Amino acid sequence: MKTYYIFLGLFTGLLLSCSTTDDSDNQNNNIEVSDYAVVLQNGNSLTVQLLNATSNQLTLNSAESIFSENTLPDLKYVEGVNQLHYYATESCSGLFKRHNFKNDVSEEIVAFNDLNNCDLEVTAIIESSKNVYVSYVLNSEDPVEYHIRSIDLNSSNFSFVDVSLDKKPIDFAFSNDQLYVLTLDEQITDEHSLSVFDLNTLNTIDELNLGYDALRIFMNAKGELIIGYEELHGVVNTSSLEISYVQYTNGFTPKFAYSDSRNFGNQGKLYYPSNPEANSTYPLVPTSYDFIENQETIFAFEALLSEEQQNEFLIKKTTSVNFDTDYDMILIGYEKTDGINGGLVRIRINDKNEVSQIDQVSLDGIPTEIFIR
Repeated sequence: MKTYYIFLGLFTGLLLSCSTTDDSDNQNNNIEVSDYAVVLQNGNSLTVQLLNATSNQLTLNSAESIFSENTLPDLKYVEGVNQLHYYATESCSGLFKRHNFKNDVSEEIVAFNDLNNCDLEVTAIIESSKNVYVSYVLNSEDPVEYHIRSIDLNSSNFSFVDVSLDKKPIDFAFSNDQLYVLTLDEQITDEHSLSVFDLNTLNTIDELNLGYDALRIFMNAKGELIIGYEELHGVVNTSSLEISYVQYTNGFTPKFAYSDSRNFGNQGKLYYPSNPEANSTYPLVPTSYDFIENQETIFAFEALLSEEQQNEFLIKKTTSVNFDTDYDMILIGYEKTDGINGGLVRIRINDKNEVSQIDQVSLDGIPTEIFIR
């Protein structure tokens, strides 16, 4: 596995390291507006700023989204244009808030109006087109109980199925008709396992031992299940359930396992914020990982932006990253140095490893998610 560092000068600078980038400079001449919806955090509240985007211009859209939340969620799951938030409630029933940013449609779903257990701990959430899945722990029981709940989104009544586990569920992923659950044996071995369930019935299909220190699971762009660790990652063939491992070497440790991003761009690359360590003075910068070539690319602001642009944009750290495949541009949400406001920068890197275009817009709040509508 190799880590690549992007050190670029605006328009004229060439790559100074051995880095290569596959995000080609395919100029999109289609002037049709490609809208972004940026979720902004203002204190403990969340709002949305809509943006208009063409291939060469980024502007604020005065229209208002119906999305607005006055408190920050306890858990969230984001994929594509969909966002799922979970809130613990004073009545101990729990509440889901779903929002589709393409259609600007919201929905609220009660999670636990049957349990009346205020010691309930929710550990992971995920949604499909038909169901919301939530894992939870009943810490007040002796012994502690672990469960998965599947809530039917198409039922007019509160309809759900509960399944008991013998290990603590900590993360979800799904593909085709299978639900994958990352679990932790916190009572005996402290080892992780992967439990595989039928997505519709929650019948158990298989269980795989994953050893120690698994951090997260998610599907990559090829439909493979990725198991993130600190020093390696596993790739699960979802048909055979065979696992192959990619070991990181030479001190290179991509940190996508510490991110919750599921934002993929061209060539199956995952985009996420990460700590660049000694490669940048910024604490979090845009990063991508190519699961085909097993290569990480770190985009240092000192290289992407001129000193004048760094002073103008007032970037404190990266807070969200996505990729617009229509315009071949990296979308970077960032917090400003005032700790209150933020902005969005779009950057296109051509096939000669040059920054060929940059545009930016300031925002009244800190971007937590960027949706391409």
